Amino acid sequence: MRILVLYLLASIVALPQTFAENDLLSIEEFTQRFLLEAQDRHPDIDFDQVDAGTISYGQDEDADDRGMMFTDYAYDLYLEDPDQLIDVIDQWISALPLGEEIDLSDVANRVVVVIRPPSYLTSVHEDLRKETIHRPFVGDMVAIMMLDSPEALSTVSFKLLEENNLTVDEAFILAESNSRRLIGEVYSEDYNGIEVLGSSNGLITSLPWLPETCREGVPPFAMMIIDREYVMRVDTTGESEAFRIFMQAATEMILANEALGTGVFMCSNGTWVFATPTDPSEGP
Repeated sequence: MRILVLYLLASIVALPQTFAENDLLSIEEFTQRFLLEAQDRHPDIDFDQVDAGTISYGQDEDADDRGMMFTDYAYDLYLEDPDQLIDVIDQWISALPLGEEIDLSDVANRVVVVIRPPSYLTSVHEDLRKETIHRPFVGDMVAIMMLDSPEALSTVSFKLLEENNLTVDEAFILAESNSRRLIGEVYSEDYNGIEVLGSSNGLITSLPWLPETCREGVPPFAMMIIDREYVMRVDTTGESEAFRIFMQAATEMILANEALGTGVFMCSNGTWVFATPTDPSEGP
């Protein structure tokens, strides 16, 4: 979350984006280092970098039960102490259930939905993409069905649902209640009226998908997915400095590819509207 705090602070005090340390690895570069180390340690496992902070893995690149590991939190730890890069990567790879079979039991109680950008689908192998269960959400963002576990999320395939006597519609119904239950405690930090939300088990990107998040009677607000661990939110009732800062930070993060979201979700009268930022340097 350090990169978000820097963006917010820069927006609040109207500083240019010169605070970013040029010698720090980007999230994509960090994930590449993570991937190379994982490949060295587990040559029998196929690894593929899905996007800036996601790696898929499995015994076969065409398998429909590949697991997903996310480097966002490890990257935050690296940013807190860049000198510990090797130790951070070592600790996280050592803790991952690599080489073990993915637990595919109790599917009905473990299916959840998370929101991801379109790159999540376009960057994976075509066969895996065809088997990945997903639905459009808002804008170009997609709702991906996953199987939750304490260690990692794994994609849910049509074959897995069939083996558990579930239709896709039934699985999405179950995923709603499961996501609500498994998201755990939602906690927040306030930055001059902008809330940064996280959850105890890392399913915070399920939040925009749950119907109670944006329903009639809820005061209008804007939300953006920062990464797999955090979203930020601000009220949009009337004009406010917090909303201006929110949009400025969101625009800069998205244009710099430092955010998981490709736009901002705007909730009004129980309906989501998707706002895509434009580069101010391009003019009107």
